[in-house]
Amino acid sequence: MFHLNNAVYQELVRGIVRTTGDGGRRYPTLTINPRPSNIFGHNNIPLGKWWILQLTVRRDGGHGAAIAGIYGAASEGAFSVISSGSSGYFEADEDQGDWLWYAGSHSDDARMTAHSELLVKSHQSRQPVRVIRAKGASSWAPSIGYRYDGLYQVAEYELATRRDGHQYWRFKLVRMPNQESLASIHNRSPTPHERAAYMMYEEIR
Repeated sequence: MFHLNNAVYQELVRGIVRTTGDGGRRYPTLTINPRPSNIFGHNNIPLGKWWILQLTVRRDGGHGAAIAGIYGAASEGAFSVISSGSSGYFEADEDQGDWLWYAGSHSDDARMTAHSELLVKSHQSRQPVRVIRAKGASSWAPSIGYRYDGLYQVAEYELATRRDGHQYWRFKLVRMPNQESLASIHNRSPTPHERAAYMMYEEIR
């Protein structure tokens, strides 16, 4: 059993305060300016970097969207994606660690949405995409929080069909070579101290 390391905790929640909204519901708010996320590559984020919230991923320049799973610019493509398993098409997604099928943003008539078009642009340009996995996304995801798993490229994309007949776009992301193995990252991140900090955050939020 690890005791809470206060320095670890303070860094994980840096710039985050809890705001009480209508009805007494409390939610996290970022009080400092986030680092720019509109940069290709690692953006000075170490492999295996772990966060408590998507908001703190944004704070550190990992992913520029507070909620959306795909972040990028129309003229350049996607800088990052968060694999969360919450697309609504999880039954057709597949995550094998070094490659995964990633469902594009939702469209009721299988049109290519603006967010999905970012990944098409990345397929054309071959620019790297940061992949962050969220808890529960797959067996490769962290059991809690969010973790940076490295750079991937969009190898291909297709119009897939769900069991109910609904069609949607999905994208195959393949991990780029010469990075620490995903197995190694998965085994060491989050650390026991980060897990203890997460438990504290959950208790007091």
